[in-house]
Amino acid sequence: MLPEPPATPLIAQVQRHVRAVIDIELHRLARRVRTLQGADLDIINATLDELAESLLLARLRTAPQHIAPLLTSLFGTPTECAASSRTHPNPPQ
Repeated sequence: MLPEPPATPLIAQVQRHVRAVIDIELHRLARRVRTLQGADLDIINATLDELAESLLLARLRTAPQHIAPLLTSLFGTPTECAASSRTHPNPPQ
């Protein structure tokens, strides 16, 4: 199953960050546990992808638009956070 296309630049950015973290952790795991085969790492990769999708990305896609500034402050780059705070000085609580 292919993941849904990103709905916003923020979601695309979070997807890239998630992918980078998963790749780094898989590489680290493969170095530490040399008995893992390619198939083992594929299963771990798929499981981590599913977790990231269900616990983070799917929720970001369905988040109400009025909390976009909050999401940007949590997941955005410093430049995006600064721009968001200028356009939304008082994000919702």
